[in-house]
Amino acid sequence: SLIANLPNSGVLVIGSGTLKITDTIIRNNAIGGVLLFNGATADISGAKILENTFAMGAVSSTATTTTMSISDSLISGGTNGVDARADLAGGIAKVFVTRSTVDGCDLALISHNNGGVGSSLITVSGSTIANNGQGWSVSGAGTVIKSLGNNHIQDNTNPPIGTLTAAS
Repeated sequence: SLIANLPNSGVLVIGSGTLKITDTIIRNNAIGGVLLFNGATADISGAKILENTFAMGAVSSTATTTTMSISDSLISGGTNGVDARADLAGGIAKVFVTRSTVDGCDLALISHNNGGVGSSLITVSGSTIANNGQGWSVSGAGTVIKSLGNNHIQDNTNPPIGTLTAAS
């Protein structure tokens, strides 16, 4: 499938919906490639997410858990590559990236929250995070990016913000 050149997001899920995307190109959408909000869940594999302003995002601005799993995919171009954000106490945003590449984004991985509330997590395994403006940014209490130690994180232009946490 091809989802391209839309004036907003290529795919947007708000609430308790479940999304599955396989072998799809999502490119050149004005706002986001795939954005999940407030309890949505997604399983994305074999996708090419190209040149969207915000490529992939899981956001909880309510007391819900929003979860995105990305595997065997390419994320390239745009401002944020993979974004996990929780904006409310009790809000949880989780993104799992496996065997994927994030390349050519201003900021490859970003885990953050609004004002130190909420919990956001990105876990990366067997992936390449290279040729971005910044490899990762972790900001706010309760936010973390975990690496299983088998990633290629290199050749990003600017130093990362925050600590990359080792996970077993």
